[in-house]
Amino acid sequence: MRDRNNEPAYTDIGGMICDAADELRDIWWSCKLPEEVKREIMKLTVSQQRMLRMVWRLTRNSSRGIMLRELADKFGLTSSAVSVMVESLVKIKCLERTVDPDDRRKVMIKISADGMKQCRIAEESFSEKIAEFVETYDADKLAAFKGVLTDFTKFLILKKGDC
Repeated sequence: MRDRNNEPAYTDIGGMICDAADELRDIWWSCKLPEEVKREIMKLTVSQQRMLRMVWRLTRNSSRGIMLRELADKFGLTSSAVSVMVESLVKIKCLERTVDPDDRRKVMIKISADGMKQCRIAEESFSEKIAEFVETYDADKLAAFKGVLTDFTKFLILKKGDC
């Protein structure tokens, strides 16, 4: 499939997805955050921000946290590489390392109270922006948009190991 300029359609779509991802990341970390939180977040690298979001997403409904090895698998990195990233976030009090109470050999990673506060504030602000967007769509257009996002996400999940 080609676009109006005879370019492959995926070229334009890929760029649009990357642009949207960049904007989403910027909104996620900057919406209505207190200045001191913004200053701390802006000190984080993109990888550290991604790590913090991933730990928050994977553990927000669990008090136990996630094992370092599981986190490394999610990122496709070695445990030692993830350990270095986690340690940098532990030092600035965004993440905590704990020992699994059921197996003291397991190191668990969870979001700290400070990190949780940052993520909750960002999530609330982000949700407000999404609500503003959704209000601009009629029901049919919104249903179609949700369908495309669902299909795209399923496709990405299926193709995750193909790179």
